[in-house]
Amino acid sequence: MDCNSYSYAPHMLDERHKQIAYYENDDMFMELEQIGDVFQCSAYSWDGDLDVCEEFSKLSKAAKLYEFIEQNYTSGPPGDELDEFIRSLLSDGRYA
Repeated sequence: MDCNSYSYAPHMLDERHKQIAYYENDDMFMELEQIGDVFQCSAYSWDGDLDVCEEFSKLSKAAKLYEFIEQNYTSGPPGDELDEFIRSLLSDGRYA
């Protein structure tokens, strides 16, 4: 049995992860990052009301989602409009 973790994740030390934006308060955590060629927006509330993790091929769309969450949900739970906004960003395919 091989116990060398690096052999299972040969790229784990590569500089493929770049944090673009970050926000955290007493209610939630949010991050916009680049992982290789993918831009990921993730947001989680500590009470479980907000749970978003979406990937995009374009920074502009990931940034729009990040800004939308920042403007609307840093102090309250999301409504159906968040799902609608995500759908509009992904309207041209899952990996927009």
